[in-house]
Parts: sequence; C-alpha cells; structure tokens
Amino acid sequence: MVKVPGITPAPIQRPEVELPRHPETPYYPDSALTFVREGQRWTFNNGRVYLEGHDVGSLIADGKLGVSYWVAIAEGLNDYKKKVGTSAREVIGFAKFAALIDALLEKILGQMRKNYNEKIFGLKWQLQDGQFILNGINVRSFLALYRLRKTEKAKRFLKGLRGKLASIQGGARGNSDYEKVQDVVDDLVQEIDETLENDTSSSSGDPLGDRDPDR
Repeated sequence: MVKVPGITPAPIQRPEVELPRHPETPYYPDSALTFVREGQRWTFNNGRVYLEGHDVGSLIADGKLGVSYWVAIAEGLNDYKKKVGTSAREVIGFAKFAALIDALLEKILGQMRKNYNEKIFGLKWQLQDGQFILNGINVRSFLALYRLRKTEKAKRFLKGLRGKLASIQGGARGNSDYEKVQDVVDDLVQEIDETLENDTSSSSGDPLGDRDPDR
C-alpha cells in the first residue's frame, strides 16, 4: 500500500479465510543439540553452550556489550532450553544441559544488575588480590591511611565510601558476582563503622586532599 500524505485510506474488508495449519516438524537433536534460531546456530559441547561457535559464557562476561545484547542472548537461551526439552526423543544429559542454561541466565541477570548499579548509583567495583576496589579506590588501604591521619574531610570521604558499600549490599543481593565479594564487603562495612564509632580525633593533616568519593 502506498501512503499518500493527508489521506487516510478506508479499510478494505476482506473475508476471513482460515489457512490450513501444518504440523510443526519434530525436532530430533543431534549429538551437539544443534538448534537454529533466527538464522543463528546454537550448540552444546563439552559442558558449554555455543552461539555461532562462540562460547556463550564468555559473551555474557563481556561487560561492554550492553543490556539489549544480554536480553537477546537470554531469549535465545530460553528458546534453546525449551526446544531441547520438548524434543521428539529423550536427550541424554538433559539435566546437565538445563542446569547450564539456568546458570547462564542467572549470569546475565547478575550482569544486568551490576550494569544498573553502575549507571544508577555510580558504582564500579572489583576484587583484586583480595582487595576491594570501589570506583578506583582501595577501600581497606584508605581506611588504614585514615586511621593514621584523621581529618574531617577524610572522615566525610570515608562515610561516603561506607554509604556506597551499603548501596552494594542492598542492591546486589542475589547477584552471583556480589556473592563472590559479600564477605569482604560486609567486613569492610563493619570495620568502617567500628572506626567511626571509636573516632574521637580530628587532628590536622589530610590524606586525601580534595578528592571526591564519587569519582
């Protein structure tokens, strides 16, 4: 139909015709559980799921890909699991396959939560050699420095770090990435609280300068 500006064509009444329904072709999975969806090939081999030959776990771990990409992968994984689960013959090892799909979906959810925290709360964190790095700052190292040279500005900064740690605690429960650092974060919050509670000094000297805790 060619659309002419300013003219709305009258709807054309067509008789309803019921088209014949063709039965869906049964799915008989091969040894790699090959599944083609929207022209893309999904396979399962050696305990890993592959999309066009790329390890899906590695694709999910790439934090640069963005939310829309993760959603597309999640939809594909869900369809893949359903297709194999309703195949025309029993799939040996389906429980292991299904468990891997569920784990990958949970991994995607964790990445999306982490992405949300970074964008909404300005939080970027990672664990390096047992040290918790928050927005580029080694929290335990700064806490040790604060104990040596306490100032009001450093105290405000430390309280800012404590607030961000609390945001991570409250917003990342159930996130598999957070679970890896949960004990470290909880310990840091407790240490900061104890330090601030016992802090009675406001001597001069500034270990931080004009650094903003949000940067």
